[in-house]
Amino acid sequence: MYPTRLNLLSPEKRTYLRRMIYIQFIKNTLISIVFVFCVSGITLLGGQWVLQEYFNDVSTNLVATNNGSAERNQKIKEVNYLISETDALQQTYIIWSSIIVELTNAIPNGIVINDLSLNSGDKYVLSGIADTRENMLEMQKKLNTLDFIKNTKIPISQLTEKENFAFSISATVK
Repeated sequence: MYPTRLNLLSPEKRTYLRRMIYIQFIKNTLISIVFVFCVSGITLLGGQWVLQEYFNDVSTNLVATNNGSAERNQKIKEVNYLISETDALQQTYIIWSSIIVELTNAIPNGIVINDLSLNSGDKYVLSGIADTRENMLEMQKKLNTLDFIKNTKIPISQLTEKENFAFSISATVK
């Protein structure tokens, strides 16, 4: 059996009561939504604070790392520059001692060299005093036999004298 309910309220009061129930329901729902938004906002603000602290720590470490890396990179650039400069110098470097030894071995007795001009280009110039024309011609032949000399030139005006004369021989390099 079902309990019988008697409703002694007038129809206006019943509709008023229903409206009040709906309004209370909407009010409670809105309060719940606002509460959820407040809790979410507080949670998000706390998360932002934690993430901001983490970001600050990472930024500080990154700046410190970049400063150390910048110094290291600068040193690496300096070392690379020195290496490239050294390499450029080594490519233009000529071992003059072996060339000078070979040139002095090609000079016969009776010839005194006063000036020896060696450049890394294509020409060597030897100046000095020769006792005889034959000694100077012998030196020219010996110079022509050297590996690094293509040919030698003696000015014709120097070949006119026979003894104790100044000479100048230019040699073209291979």
